[in-house]
Amino acid sequence: MRAAHIKDGKVVNIIIVDDLSFPVDGYLVDAGSANIGYLWDGLSFTKPSIDLSSFKVKKRAEIEKSYIEKMQSGFISSALGTPHNYDSDGFAMTLLVGAVATGINIPYPCHTPDGVEVIESHTPAQMQQVLRDGAAVAISLKATKNLLFSRIENSTDVASIETIKWP
Repeated sequence: MRAAHIKDGKVVNIIIVDDLSFPVDGYLVDAGSANIGYLWDGLSFTKPSIDLSSFKVKKRAEIEKSYIEKMQSGFISSALGTPHNYDSDGFAMTLLVGAVATGINIPYPCHTPDGVEVIESHTPAQMQQVLRDGAAVAISLKATKNLLFSRIENSTDVASIETIKWP
């Protein structure tokens, strides 16, 4: 039989026993369809309510984490005539802005489509294009994050918030 281990009015474990006299710290009752975390009032189980505000905070943190990971995963630019991947973590973006600001031909690191890091000479126009491509990706990601945050804030129940995922 499925038994709920009850401690302080809460199901702390579900175990399989032959009878409810199995010795535990707390006591056992027939679990029925209850699961760990359910509440027991001495007569019946209830599923614990979820605080909507706390759930929204948790979902925003999940979306923020995905956003940061995506922002730091690089972007593609064809400024050199063929697609190359450019790093996009904070240091790389600072380096990119500085390289664009020099206004001169400059060797700059990037990755070929097969992932090999190379340092290619970039003209000022190419560096500006790389920066524009990176900014376009960043702006798009920020817009996606803002849209998801708005959906979270406008949600009125946990079930609808659970459907919100980073694309």
